[in-house]
Parts: sequence; structure tokens; C-alpha cells
Amino acid sequence: MKPITRKIAIWELAEKINEYVRERDLFRGGCCFAAYVLSDIFTRLGIRYRTVLYQEYWGTKMRGFNAVINSNCCSHVAIEVMVDGKWTIIGDCSDLMAFYKKYSMDYVVRRYKNISPVMLADAYFDNEWNETYDIENNGFLEHDLYEIMEKYAKVLR
Repeated sequence: MKPITRKIAIWELAEKINEYVRERDLFRGGCCFAAYVLSDIFTRLGIRYRTVLYQEYWGTKMRGFNAVINSNCCSHVAIEVMVDGKWTIIGDCSDLMAFYKKYSMDYVVRRYKNISPVMLADAYFDNEWNETYDIENNGFLEHDLYEIMEKYAKVLR
């Protein structure tokens, strides 16, 4: 696996996520679904990732993945991967950061290893998320991301 090819694949996936963030409000109710699909893709491609939960500060006594993801203090779910020796979150979270700043809200970012795609899918389907995001986009998002994966699958395996 060439590092540059791996980097380009990650960049393309991140750009597709950002497109959905900008044009379809993905991170206003679809972030957990996106994290599920990304985790599946990275698992299939053999790319290590971590699951990142943004947790509102008032709920910080909850620490385990299941406790946080299944609580109403979890405000964002993301995936991060190593790029150029640095852990990098996939997707533009600037709207979330602006929201926290605007309302002077404190938050904690928790990172978890070994969270499987199945665990993220369960979290997505077993919880209620912001309804701004139209879940009709999930099929399109999934298709677009897997299409990118297929483009690099043979090279990265």
C-alpha cells in the first residue's frame, strides 16, 4: 500500500463527507450514520480509525462509549484516521464548534478504539438524532462513499 494512495483515498472520503455536510446538513442528524459507513470502509480497507464523540460538559460523568452514545449529551459522532502522522477527523465540524462558542457551551471530546461498524449502526438506529438532516440521503451517501472505497480497494489491500 502506497502512503500517497491511502492519503488520497482518505481525502476523497473526507471531501464527500464535507459535500454532504455543506449541501445536505449531514452533521445535523446524520453524523452517526456517516461514522458507521466510514468505520465499515476503513475496516475493509485495513485503515485504523478511532470513533470520536463530542459530549456536552454537563454529561461528562458518563464515560463509556455505550453510555455516552445512548445519552442526550452526545452531540456529534465522528471518525478520525491517521494522516501524515496526525489523527485527523473526517468531516468539517466548524458549525458544531461555532454553536458551542455562540452559546458558551463547554464540551468534552472522547476518543474510542475498537468501536465496530455494527456498534455504530446500532447506535444510529437505536437513538433519536436531530431531524434537520433528511435520512432519505443515507442511501445516496452510502453509495457515494462505497464507490470511493471500491476505487481504492484493490490498491490498498
